[in-house]
Amino acid sequence: MLAILDLDYTLLDTTAFKRALTASLEPMGVTNDEFYETYGAVAHAVPGEHRYSFESQAKLLREKYGYDEAEILKRLSSVYAILPSFLYPDTLPFLEFLSAQKIPAVLFTWANPEHQQAKVKGLGIEKFLAKVVITSEAKGTAELELSAPQSEWVFLNDNPNEIRALAARYPESRAIRIKRPDGKKFPPEEDVLDVPTFATLSEAQHALFA
Repeated sequence: MLAILDLDYTLLDTTAFKRALTASLEPMGVTNDEFYETYGAVAHAVPGEHRYSFESQAKLLREKYGYDEAEILKRLSSVYAILPSFLYPDTLPFLEFLSAQKIPAVLFTWANPEHQQAKVKGLGIEKFLAKVVITSEAKGTAELELSAPQSEWVFLNDNPNEIRALAARYPESRAIRIKRPDGKKFPPEEDVLDVPTFATLSEAQHALFA
């Protein structure tokens, strides 16, 4: 088995992470609407790609609303100091279990590579990972070059659209959806998926290795 793990909303409580980012800017007067508007604008500036970075959001907040760009960047970056606290409680036990069972774990994540690599480093999980694959392109179009046979691949991901795209791209693989109660929300027509679905990694672990 080769476990191919998503990061945001699967290993990392990205909802709580974003709340901390918005909270860091509240003393400057940045509103939630301003934060999420500029976040979305820079993240999806190029259709089909994820381009978000603290630098680009700080610049846009200055251009649109007149905030101090350097102070915005300083405050956003300060959240990295507490980044490990945003791992879901079952993330490290799950990674430790895979390591103890000698099951290779690959992190496969969609985002701005520089920004995402900084998050991975800040989380301190690299020691559990055989490989880190970060793509700014949609996962369904990215090339996964892994030595294990595709039939041994098991994707663990929260995003139903990514799971569908990966199943089409790698039809011999398997998928498990991790649908966290406070995770990312999807429209009802996208949210229906015929794969094993669990609320936690602990439940998925039990199902895989019972």
